[in-house]
Amino acid sequence: MPCPIAKLAYGLRHRLSELATPIERYDLQIAAGAVSICPPKRQTIREFSPMFACENGSISVYGHAMGQPKTTQIVLYKNTLFKCRLRAVFKNFDLPDLASESFTHFILQPFMLVLQNCNISKHFIDTLFNKVGTVVKNVEIMNNADYRFLPRNYFAVLSMFENRSLKLLRFIVLATQFTLSDFVALTKFLGAQQQGFSLQLVILQHCEQWDLHFPKLKLFLNERLKYCGTLPPHGCTYVYIRYRDVTHAWYSSVLGPELPK
Repeated sequence: MPCPIAKLAYGLRHRLSELATPIERYDLQIAAGAVSICPPKRQTIREFSPMFACENGSISVYGHAMGQPKTTQIVLYKNTLFKCRLRAVFKNFDLPDLASESFTHFILQPFMLVLQNCNISKHFIDTLFNKVGTVVKNVEIMNNADYRFLPRNYFAVLSMFENRSLKLLRFIVLATQFTLSDFVALTKFLGAQQQGFSLQLVILQHCEQWDLHFPKLKLFLNERLKYCGTLPPHGCTYVYIRYRDVTHAWYSSVLGPELPK
């Protein structure tokens, strides 16, 4: 129900407009049920799929500007406001970077979230999801730089997403960036997901540790899930792993909590 903001004196509404961030000004317009609530400037909003990049301690925003075929840097003016509903990319982010004022220009409700060379921790993921809400269904983590690492305990990363109601969690990482251990935690994580969830691991390069432990992981999955090569049946929960340019996939048609232990 619209609030009686529109009944406030013109001067007060004018001052509110000056003090408000673009998101706050937009929210005031929604609450009032009219764009004229914030004179003299009405807050407009555009759809946009941004890439936020942390470069030398500052946040830059990139995307496809109107009429531009290539990705270009976007200038955020005082009244710029975008809404993201498709895909948002975060590149080279640490936890403090998530407090950037750049985010006051964005209503973030992406279906897909891409984290590229970010310093992943539980606090980082919790803080990020507080910004993007519960609409995220697909998450892709890309760590292909030696100076940024996932936690060494790979399965600790899974637990950060355990209650996020995702449909897809994809890792594209170097083989040396995490260890393979505690396989039981993997099936526990899968069992907590909704039917149709997909866990995908794309392992770049190779290392002695993966060469040693990957056969053990395949044996573990073979005993608990059904091996299907590359294409699992539609609607099934499945695990997809690509290592040394060979693709493997396992699936279960059983609902989450009943996944074989």
